Amino acid sequence: MSLKWRKELNTGLDWQDAQHQQIFSQLDKLQEAMKLNAGASVIKETVDFLVEYVEKHFHDEEEYMQKHNCTAYTEHKRQHDDFIEEFSTIKAVYDKQGTSTVTVMRLHGLLSDWLIQHIMQIDRHMPEHCSA
Repeated sequence: MSLKWRKELNTGLDWQDAQHQQIFSQLDKLQEAMKLNAGASVIKETVDFLVEYVEKHFHDEEEYMQKHNCTAYTEHKRQHDDFIEEFSTIKAVYDKQGTSTVTVMRLHGLLSDWLIQHIMQIDRHMPEHCSA
């Protein structure tokens, strides 16, 4: 399944939407490479991107939620922590064993699930749970 950014995914928070567009772009690169049976060529770029992205993006979201007394903070943070744990597991396998089809597929699955479950269902509603 191809996931593309579309304006219906906007949260109304420009900084958050710009960051989300970055992860969609990276997933698109990985998906295109996988179609060409070249996922291994993009996995290092994707892993490196995620190391930086996750730290910055989750920090920014959590800081925003705390600053604006978001009622959904605890659940949102738990989901971030779950993603970090799963990504760390995939990254550890990648660091130890290098690129494999299984690792590419696991990383793609994690990103796809994350985009569907978290961004589309949770982040889009974040402003509704926060005070202005």
